[in-house]
Amino acid sequence: MEGRTGGWIEATGEDLLGKKLVDKSIFRHGTTLPKDEAYKYFSVINRDHLERGESEVVTFLIDGKEFKALFRNVKSDKRDNTYQFLFRKELKNYLRETLPKSYKYIFEYKETSNIEKPQEYIEFYKTDKINTFRVELIADDSYSFKDIPNEEENDFKDVEKAVLENKNELKKKFFTYIGDKEENLGNKYQKSYKLVLLIALLELADFEGKAVFDDVCSHIMNAYIEKHKKGLLVETSDSEITKKHRKFILNYCEKGNERKSI
Repeated sequence: MEGRTGGWIEATGEDLLGKKLVDKSIFRHGTTLPKDEAYKYFSVINRDHLERGESEVVTFLIDGKEFKALFRNVKSDKRDNTYQFLFRKELKNYLRETLPKSYKYIFEYKETSNIEKPQEYIEFYKTDKINTFRVELIADDSYSFKDIPNEEENDFKDVEKAVLENKNELKKKFFTYIGDKEENLGNKYQKSYKLVLLIALLELADFEGKAVFDDVCSHIMNAYIEKHKKGLLVETSDSEITKKHRKFILNYCEKGNERKSI
């Protein structure tokens, strides 16, 4: 039962604000609230509205865990007030782990019409704590995947094979172009953070190409910390970061999230 626009369905219950059928946006970005019901959510943040472009950091309580999200009014002069929840990476990962059937149906089976869709939902509840929502994830425990008809399955496999071959060919051409690292370090190889930043943005950006600043910074920092833990070269020996912050990096890796001053 998909019901209203955007997968939102009619639902009633104590403190229940809204109920939505899980879709692609839930795993990728978050969700847009129904225009005629967005007002229900304002009481949780102790506001009567948000200005366009304004946002509030909120907490989702899910299965005894806390996740941060962004409650915002989209900054746009071309449409009416549009309220959204934008999910951070940790929450999206948890949704993927908790609702694997919907994730598989959407991203592996490409929402094919020949297979019944799992009926899994996300529910939003108000709480007594300001800026805090309780969220319930309803899995479809009785659902099981059926085999794709042979003809469509073969087409699906052919497409996957073609995509993989294309990726491998592009990768081969790229490394042929840039050549040997030692020979081209000052030419086609760059000692730059731009690529790491680009990867972070591709991973974290929402459907408008925007990402939470703190999430991007953490993503970049963790990428370098993981390289160090694996014994890989994080910075060249002449790097100012290596010279000034080597002790800081070592302390951070040894103590986890505890930062120590140098």
